Amino acid sequence: MIQLDENFTVPAYFPAFACKCGKCRHTCCQGLAIRISQEEYFRMVGEKCPPDVRADLDLALHTLGRDADPGSYAMLSPNFKGDCRLLGKDGLCRLQAACGSGAISVVCRLYPRRPQLLNRQRACGSTLPVPEMSMSNACEATLELLRDFPEANPVRLTSRRVAFQLADLPKKEENPDLLHELQVHRMCVRIMGDETLPLAERARRLKSFLEIAFDTDREGERMVRAALSMPSPLMVAMLKNFAADRPDLSPAAAACRPEDDFRVLSRAEGAFLGRVMANDLFLRLFPYGSRGLSPLQTEAAMIMLIRMLLILTALPGGAASEAGIDRMVAFFRMAELTDFDAAVLRRLEY
Repeated sequence: MIQLDENFTVPAYFPAFACKCGKCRHTCCQGLAIRISQEEYFRMVGEKCPPDVRADLDLALHTLGRDADPGSYAMLSPNFKGDCRLLGKDGLCRLQAACGSGAISVVCRLYPRRPQLLNRQRACGSTLPVPEMSMSNACEATLELLRDFPEANPVRLTSRRVAFQLADLPKKEENPDLLHELQVHRMCVRIMGDETLPLAERARRLKSFLEIAFDTDREGERMVRAALSMPSPLMVAMLKNFAADRPDLSPAAAACRPEDDFRVLSRAEGAFLGRVMANDLFLRLFPYGSRGLSPLQTEAAMIMLIRMLLILTALPGGAASEAGIDRMVAFFRMAELTDFDAAVLRRLEY
């Protein structure tokens, strides 16, 4: 286990985040399979806990094979309902209640926080800016904080010292362009987070910035055009298809209508959805966070995501209501836990 205690680039809302614990409607202990390191696996195998907790912990722990990476060696698999076997009736973790926070996995302790440590490397002989940490839109507390944050621009980037443990540091990758990529990434977050502009204008400026920055990517440009021009009925059909095996999302997707695509937003709703999207871009290291995809291909996937989000949040109550946040949590869980970008781009190839 590695202890980190250093400055991170974080959004302004980061210090105000607090887990809702048992009051959460969409606990992270439901619908998620947690991967753990080899060190964590053997620690948890030897954990001394009450017999009922021990039995469920043993059922949950599964190794990923002889060739598994030590940093992703095993998983805490959910039960047949998709719930963590250690989730109590009060919505709290039985393992943590019995043995303390040190007994649970690093992922369980950190979520929905996600540290990005690639920029710890050096490039061009100079030290890169501090690493980043944001929080997932798949957490209802994150979305509620983005909605209710008392100051302007909660996704404004700032610096904060954060201490936590990691199972292992990510493998370093040789990338001489890392500093440039980080600058492009931060510019994308600033454009999407500019609360002086309507959401549609932010999206337009982001598209223009990326097309100028990557003007030799003809295939990426084609995909961006295809993402913008895909007929609305096909967009709704795609959303329903993605949601088909997700009980938390499929009822809402079934009620979606093509006429809500590219809908006009009120100022308040546009501001909220802009915060949500800026947070998503920061979290995913946009436009470099999708492996194997060029920045413009990632932009095309982002356009598809925004269109689906606009359709989904047009349902009764709107984006900022409790029902709207429930739908967005389900949507971002689908987008984050599946190969969403690659899947939507495959649809653009036809």
